Amino acid sequence: MLELSRIGFELPGERWLFRGVDCCLRPPIQIAICGESGSGKSSLLNLMAGLEQPTEGKVAWAGQSISDMSVNERLDFRRSRLGFVFQAFHLVGHLSALQNVMLPCLLNNWTEQRAHSAAMALLERLGLAARAGDFPRTLSGGEQQRVALARALVHSPKMVLADEPTGNLDPSAANRALETLSQLCREQDAILVMVTHSERAAMMLDEQWRLADGMLVRPNHEDERT
Repeated sequence: MLELSRIGFELPGERWLFRGVDCCLRPPIQIAICGESGSGKSSLLNLMAGLEQPTEGKVAWAGQSISDMSVNERLDFRRSRLGFVFQAFHLVGHLSALQNVMLPCLLNNWTEQRAHSAAMALLERLGLAARAGDFPRTLSGGEQQRVALARALVHSPKMVLADEPTGNLDPSAANRALETLSQLCREQDAILVMVTHSERAAMMLDEQWRLADGMLVRPNHEDERT
């Protein structure tokens, strides 16, 4: 469970991106966060991951404040509990598709055999078994995105954070990628939080939230603005 309590984030010497954000996320909820460029969507995602620290308020995972964790504890939290999907994929160029997917498992001290088995199972499911030994530069955009999805989910994270995960794909490929991401998160009972500019993509998830004027607007909640 992820809980944000009265979160505020100020750009150094500039302005508050948002203040007073409250929310509690439990699996298998799937949330899309929309908003104009510069509204703070990616910053909110980074706060959820412990990559940034809030200017005010508290971010807690399973009741423990992420800000109070040591550097190593935050690193372990991200490695073991989170999965990331990025718009630019961020695959490691000198590693094969299979090795890219195995990477989170190896970072969590899985045996190579266990990591290989889990990675191949996901690549097979995503129709990429035949490309397992290929390098990212030889894969299409849609194939790279499926490898990125497999890498984010292979270690069965409790929360998946996706920052514009379909922005570099054509509409058909984007729909397939998001459907796959949503389905796999539900199967693994994982929270999914996706930042997107696409209203169409947002409507594929359970709830659509919006960052606007420094506030988080949550339609269908008792208090629509937090």
